[in-house]
Amino acid sequence: FETLTRMFALLEAQKLVIDSFRADGSSYQFDIVNLVSDKVKTFYLRAVMSGALAQSIALIDNWEKIILGGETAYRGEVALYPVYQYRTKEKTKTQIKKA
Repeated sequence: FETLTRMFALLEAQKLVIDSFRADGSSYQFDIVNLVSDKVKTFYLRAVMSGALAQSIALIDNWEKIILGGETAYRGEVALYPVYQYRTKEKTKTQIKKA
């Protein structure tokens, strides 16, 4: 969290705007999701498959066929709210823009 906070501050000081951000599963934390969602337009974070995620994926009805590295893949979007903050023992939701 601290490293990302410093990074975003340095980029803002240079008047650089980040359109999209991609991170691995270690970034799938409440504080990081909140920080990144305030700093970039679109972000992609790897998430561990869970029941809530599987249910959300099942709701996707706008699959788009795309080619990635010569292979066919499908991309879809759905609103997803899987991140909770447990430290305060409150289930405070944070909105993830797209999954």
